[in-house]
Amino acid sequence: IAARALFGIGAATMMPATLSLLRTAFTDVQERNTAIGIWGATATLGAASGPVIGGFLLEHFWWGSVFLINLPVVIIAVIGTMTIAPPNTPNPERQWDFLSSLWAMVAMMGLVMMIKEATHSPIDLGVIGGATAALVGGGWLFARRQRFLTEPLLVLTVFQNKVFTAGVLGAGFAMFALSGTELLTTQRFQLGEGFTPLAAGLVTAAGAVAAIPTSVLGGIMLSKIGFRPLISGGFAIIAAGAALCMWAIGTDSLGLFIGSLIAAGAGAGLVMSVSSTAIIGSAHPRYSGMASAMEEVSYEFGTLLSVAVLGSLMQLFYSWFAPAQ
Repeated sequence: IAARALFGIGAATMMPATLSLLRTAFTDVQERNTAIGIWGATATLGAASGPVIGGFLLEHFWWGSVFLINLPVVIIAVIGTMTIAPPNTPNPERQWDFLSSLWAMVAMMGLVMMIKEATHSPIDLGVIGGATAALVGGGWLFARRQRFLTEPLLVLTVFQNKVFTAGVLGAGFAMFALSGTELLTTQRFQLGEGFTPLAAGLVTAAGAVAAIPTSVLGGIMLSKIGFRPLISGGFAIIAAGAALCMWAIGTDSLGLFIGSLIAAGAGAGLVMSVSSTAIIGSAHPRYSGMASAMEEVSYEFGTLLSVAVLGSLMQLFYSWFAPAQ
């Protein structure tokens, strides 16, 4: 668990920096929108290849290989960053505030624990109470600390910008839908249908791969169509894909199910690239780092809620409908 947390810390510090580079490197709006779309497609490609490569390694090598495979990726990324990235220009006046991050983490942990315990039988009211206290207390302490910092981690007034807020919500909900679909698909086909990790990974990857072209397309078409049609249209496609997934499961049609995943993934890619552009483009250049961090937090928070909520509901429903032992 500690090693996995270290993975998360590394990703959390890296991803916002990549978006900040795009914000500062591309001053032309159309070019920046396209660049963010390509950035989203690249991230989605990584997410799609993970289950497939991991499944292949699990079938042919030692289980620890799924972690070791990251080492050459890291080496390539470090060399590429040193070679391609612009010169580093740090601002020594800007400091990371440990307490702000701590209170935010306490609030997140309280939320996850509250969701997980609420679907556990029997419910432990003590755990629920402690998790609720952590959520409310951590959130209050975080918000209070931001008001007294010269350089807060999060300027709360930025949410007064409707485009920024819509982008944060759009990215979070799209990631909730995509991650939840991938989670339930993997569980269903591995545990219910007896698929190998590689086969389940290939099925799951269909949705993520479909998000790649629509992510690029969303960035290209944003200036011509606008935020609202692309984001609302993307969510409509996600909803249609999810409904088709349910129908495909009922008819036991794998081909239809994969096609439904492709539809849902295409809609998610459209929403995520446009939402990322909304977040980065609507924030003041001074807050480009903060906006990039919020974009990453919205993705991670959507994934976190998806795993916590849908993973817990899946366990709850199976416990209800499973035959008595």
